[in-house]
Amino acid sequence: MLHREDQVHIKANKYDIVRAKKTVRVVPGVMNSYNKTIEHLDFSGYGLVTGRSDSFAEVYLPNRTRKLLKIENLIVVAKLKQ
Repeated sequence: MLHREDQVHIKANKYDIVRAKKTVRVVPGVMNSYNKTIEHLDFSGYGLVTGRSDSFAEVYLPNRTRKLLKIENLIVVAKLKQ
């Protein structure tokens, strides 16, 4: 297992186990929601990286779906030893 500080700074490679990073989003242009933000997770739980490019990764999720996500929004939980 990796330490918490190391998990955020490592880029996900193929066959690594990852989880989603919490991101803060601004609520889009509704008149009464000025300066409101929400916390967002791309997926809950853990996923397996099945493909990777320079800025995106394909993540296989436990409900048998695949999502294309930005690598910077993923936290590596377990790394494949090569």
